[in-house]
Amino acid sequence: AARYAAPAYYHLARHHQRQGDVETAIEQYEKAAALGVTAAYWQLGQIYFYGTGISPNHAQAEQYLEQAAQTGHISAQTLLADLLAAQRKPEALEWYRRAADKEQAEAQAKLAQYALTGELSERDPFQAARYAKAAAEKDHPEALKIMGRPRIGCGVTSGNMDSMVNI
Repeated sequence: AARYAAPAYYHLARHHQRQGDVETAIEQYEKAAALGVTAAYWQLGQIYFYGTGISPNHAQAEQYLEQAAQTGHISAQTLLADLLAAQRKPEALEWYRRAADKEQAEAQAKLAQYALTGELSERDPFQAARYAKAAAEKDHPEALKIMGRPRIGCGVTSGNMDSMVNI
Protein backbone atom coordinates (compact mmCIF):
# COMPACT_ATOMS: atom_id res chain seq x y z
CA ALA A 1 0.00 0.00 0.00
CA ALA A 2 2.91 2.37 0.75
CA ARG A 3 4.05 2.23 -2.88
CA TYR A 4 0.72 3.77 -3.89
CA ALA A 5 0.61 6.21 -0.97
CA ALA A 6 3.93 7.92 -1.78
CA PRO A 7 2.95 9.22 -5.24
CA ALA A 8 -0.55 10.03 -3.96
CA TYR A 9 0.89 12.23 -1.19
CA TYR A 10 3.19 13.90 -3.70
CA HIS A 11 0.43 14.66 -6.22
CA LEU A 12 -1.88 15.85 -3.47
CA ALA A 13 0.88 18.18 -2.26
CA ARG A 14 1.35 19.56 -5.80
CA HIS A 15 -2.38 20.19 -6.01
CA HIS A 16 -2.44 22.07 -2.70
CA GLN A 17 0.64 24.06 -3.67
CA ARG A 18 -0.97 25.15 -6.96
CA GLN A 19 -4.07 26.18 -4.99
CA GLY A 20 -1.90 28.32 -2.69
CA ASP A 21 -2.40 26.11 0.39
CA VAL A 22 1.29 25.85 1.23
CA GLU A 23 0.82 24.52 4.77
CA THR A 24 -1.15 21.50 3.54
CA ALA A 25 1.28 21.07 0.65
CA ILE A 26 4.19 20.93 3.10
CA GLU A 27 2.40 18.29 5.19
CA GLN A 28 1.77 16.14 2.11
CA TYR A 29 5.31 16.62 0.75
CA GLU A 30 6.69 15.57 4.14
CA LYS A 31 4.61 12.37 4.03
CA ALA A 32 5.83 11.65 0.49
CA ALA A 33 9.43 12.42 1.46
CA ALA A 34 9.20 10.07 4.45
CA LEU A 35 8.26 7.36 1.95
CA GLY A 36 11.33 8.14 -0.18
CA VAL A 37 10.00 10.45 -2.92
CA THR A 38 13.04 12.48 -4.01
CA ALA A 39 10.91 15.09 -5.78
CA ALA A 40 9.14 15.79 -2.47
CA TYR A 41 12.47 16.62 -0.82
CA TRP A 42 13.24 18.89 -3.79
CA GLN A 43 9.90 20.69 -3.52
CA LEU A 44 10.28 21.16 0.24
CA GLY A 45 13.81 22.47 -0.25
CA GLN A 46 12.57 25.05 -2.75
CA ILE A 47 9.64 26.12 -0.57
CA TYR A 48 11.93 26.75 2.40
CA PHE A 49 14.75 28.25 0.31
CA TYR A 50 12.60 30.78 -1.53
CA GLY A 51 10.00 31.23 1.18
CA THR A 52 7.13 30.26 -1.09
CA GLY A 53 4.04 31.08 0.94
CA ILE A 54 6.05 30.95 4.18
CA SER A 55 9.06 32.69 5.66
CA PRO A 56 12.35 31.44 4.18
CA ASN A 57 14.16 28.96 6.40
CA HIS A 58 17.57 28.17 4.97
CA ALA A 59 18.45 25.61 7.64
CA GLN A 60 15.31 23.64 6.76
CA ALA A 61 15.96 24.16 3.03
CA GLU A 62 19.49 22.81 3.41
CA GLN A 63 18.21 19.68 5.13
CA TYR A 64 15.67 18.89 2.40
CA LEU A 65 17.91 19.88 -0.50
CA GLU A 66 20.69 17.65 0.82
CA GLN A 67 18.28 14.69 0.92
CA ALA A 68 17.34 15.28 -2.72
CA ALA A 69 20.92 16.05 -3.75
CA GLN A 70 22.21 12.81 -2.18
CA THR A 71 19.94 10.84 -4.52
CA GLY A 72 21.46 12.60 -7.54
CA HIS A 73 18.80 15.27 -8.13
CA ILE A 74 20.84 17.72 -10.23
CA SER A 75 18.79 20.85 -9.58
CA ALA A 76 18.84 20.12 -5.84
CA GLN A 77 22.62 19.75 -5.99
CA THR A 78 22.94 23.16 -7.62
CA LEU A 79 20.50 24.95 -5.31
CA LEU A 80 22.14 23.34 -2.27
CA ALA A 81 25.50 24.54 -3.57
CA ASP A 82 24.07 28.06 -3.99
CA LEU A 83 22.84 27.98 -0.40
CA LEU A 84 26.19 26.77 0.92
CA ALA A 85 28.15 29.21 -1.24
CA ALA A 86 26.10 32.11 0.13
CA GLN A 87 27.28 30.98 3.59
CA ARG A 88 30.88 30.83 2.27
CA LYS A 89 31.07 27.07 2.88
CA PRO A 90 33.66 25.40 0.62
CA GLU A 91 31.59 22.18 0.44
CA ALA A 92 29.42 24.10 -2.03
CA LEU A 93 32.07 23.36 -4.65
CA GLU A 94 31.58 19.60 -4.27
CA TRP A 95 27.85 19.91 -4.93
CA TYR A 96 28.51 22.14 -7.95
CA ARG A 97 31.01 19.53 -9.22
CA ARG A 98 28.48 16.73 -8.89
CA ALA A 99 25.94 18.68 -10.94
CA ALA A 100 28.59 19.87 -13.41
CA ASP A 101 29.71 16.28 -13.95
CA LYS A 102 26.16 15.64 -15.16
CA GLU A 103 26.50 18.50 -17.66
CA GLN A 104 24.42 21.03 -15.70
CA ALA A 105 25.33 24.41 -17.24
CA GLU A 106 24.46 26.51 -14.18
CA ALA A 107 26.81 24.47 -11.98
CA GLN A 108 29.55 24.61 -14.62
CA ALA A 109 29.22 28.40 -14.83
CA LYS A 110 29.34 28.77 -11.03
CA LEU A 111 32.46 26.61 -10.83
CA ALA A 112 34.05 28.73 -13.55
CA GLN A 113 33.21 31.91 -11.65
CA TYR A 114 34.56 30.59 -8.33
CA ALA A 115 37.74 29.27 -9.96
CA LEU A 116 38.22 32.63 -11.66
CA THR A 117 37.70 34.74 -8.53
CA GLY A 118 39.30 32.40 -6.02
CA GLU A 119 36.26 32.47 -3.75
CA LEU A 120 35.75 29.27 -1.72
CA SER A 121 39.06 27.88 -3.05
CA GLU A 122 42.29 28.99 -4.68
CA ARG A 123 42.16 30.70 -8.07
CA ASP A 124 42.52 28.27 -10.95
CA PRO A 125 42.27 29.92 -14.37
CA PHE A 126 42.60 26.59 -16.18
CA GLN A 127 39.63 25.07 -14.33
CA ALA A 128 37.72 28.32 -14.84
CA ALA A 129 38.29 28.08 -18.59
CA ARG A 130 37.34 24.40 -18.69
CA TYR A 131 34.05 24.90 -16.85
CA ALA A 132 33.24 28.17 -18.65
CA LYS A 133 33.78 26.50 -22.03
CA ALA A 134 31.49 23.60 -21.10
CA ALA A 135 28.71 25.95 -19.93
CA ALA A 136 29.20 28.36 -22.85
CA GLU A 137 28.66 25.46 -25.26
CA LYS A 138 25.17 25.26 -23.71
CA ASP A 139 24.73 29.05 -24.21
CA HIS A 140 24.84 29.83 -20.50
CA PRO A 141 24.92 33.67 -20.36
CA GLU A 142 27.44 34.02 -17.51
CA ALA A 143 29.77 31.47 -19.09
CA LEU A 144 29.52 33.29 -22.40
CA LYS A 145 30.61 36.50 -20.63
CA ILE A 146 33.55 34.71 -19.01
CA MET A 147 34.55 33.37 -22.42
CA GLY A 148 34.30 36.86 -23.90
CA ARG A 149 31.21 36.13 -25.99
CA PRO A 150 28.37 38.09 -24.41
CA ARG A 151 24.83 37.10 -25.26
CA ILE A 152 23.11 39.81 -27.28
CA GLY A 153 19.58 38.39 -27.18
CA CYS A 154 17.29 36.01 -29.04
CA GLY A 155 19.98 33.33 -28.92
CA VAL A 156 22.52 35.57 -30.65
CA THR A 157 26.04 35.78 -29.29
CA SER A 158 28.73 38.18 -30.39
CA GLY A 159 30.48 35.17 -31.95
CA ASN A 160 27.66 34.34 -34.35
CA MET A 161 26.37 37.87 -35.01
CA ASP A 162 28.74 38.47 -37.94
CA SER A 163 27.31 35.56 -39.89
CA MET A 164 23.77 36.84 -39.25
CA VAL A 165 24.59 40.33 -40.54
CA ASN A 166 25.55 38.89 -43.94
CA ILE A 167 22.16 37.20 -44.40
